[in-house]
Amino acid sequence: NASLNAHLVALASETERARKWAQLAQAPTGPELVNLTGAWASRGRTANLTAAGHVMLANNNLDALPAGFCATTGPTLIALTLRDNRLTSLSQDIAALKNIRLLDLGGNKLQDFPRVLCLLGRSLEVLCLDRNLLCQVRLAPSDFGLMVRLHTLHLGTNALDCIPTAITALTALKSLSLAGNHITTLPDCFAKMTSLRWLDLSNNPLRDTAPTVHLPCLYAIAEAHVYGSTFAESCAW
Repeated sequence: NASLNAHLVALASETERARKWAQLAQAPTGPELVNLTGAWASRGRTANLTAAGHVMLANNNLDALPAGFCATTGPTLIALTLRDNRLTSLSQDIAALKNIRLLDLGGNKLQDFPRVLCLLGRSLEVLCLDRNLLCQVRLAPSDFGLMVRLHTLHLGTNALDCIPTAITALTALKSLSLAGNHITTLPDCFAKMTSLRWLDLSNNPLRDTAPTVHLPCLYAIAEAHVYGSTFAESCAW
């Protein structure tokens, strides 16, 4: 679908590596688009969402999903844009989105990885959590293990100081952005993520030689970025 692909490209307009990330995030095709960007207050309550495949709710100053939204859109919704709102948490209602494939939560105020997202694991393929306030990811491998179809995860521009070891349970993950955090080293278990094809660690204060040990173990990786890191000049892919 042209509108959804255009949205993914728009997410990545700032840098070349983000553009590459958007290309890797393959969009669902054919959804009926309902664009309520900045317009929920004026048009949201009268909009027909019962057949919507992609709903854009960006820039609406929302601190929660509208009442009844998930129940109404659950049967048909495959892509949801909630970018640039004021969300600090997600309710269990979001579990009703049984067919969701792309969820964009970038630019909100989430401080922790919402565990409820794991309930979308049988359908969710692309998850954007960039530009939030994430400082930790308190999920167990069994939680991440539910996200069996997730191939693209964007955690860039948050406040993470480490990579959660549980992330290695994302066995389908191909594209991972951790750019612009406070990460100083890579955990040993990171070498197990052999499904990765694209990795962005740019603009982190990585200060040791761990990546020269771990990243070559990711034998299937096609492209990695470490720009802005102190050891960047010593790494080449």
